Amino acid sequence: MSDSPVVSTSIESDLDGYLNVIDDATAVFRSAVDA
Repeated sequence: MSDSPVVSTSIESDLDGYLNVIDDATAVFRSAVDA
């Protein structure tokens, strides 16, 4: 059970990273479409 929090934190960190990349890509895509 002691390993669960570590795994959870790692997964959440990865998800945050993916979401940040998606947000950046979406912003670039929208700016390209608006241009």
